[in-house]
Amino acid sequence: MKTQGEVEAALCKGIAAFEQEYMGRGPKDIRAHLVGDIVLIRLHGVLTAAEQHLVKTLPAEKGRDLLKQFARSSSKRPGRSWKRWSRRSPALR
Repeated sequence: MKTQGEVEAALCKGIAAFEQEYMGRGPKDIRAHLVGDIVLIRLHGVLTAAEQHLVKTLPAEKGRDLLKQFARSSSKRPGRSWKRWSRRSPALR
């Protein structure tokens, strides 16, 4: 059985590989934490320069609206890509 640290490291490796494969770039820093039955993953350095500019210039409610609009339009079934990818990824086994 894997230790908590090994599981967290495997999650980081898998998420970084997913970001690289589907977004074309990986995060500068990634941390995973297991807290009971919750997995918390923090990515740092994943926003493009354009995305960073939007964060600085748009009011918070506009950003939330933009994210909601993107989520609705991007997929009828959120998480499908992740589920399909995670079955293939040896890092998550």
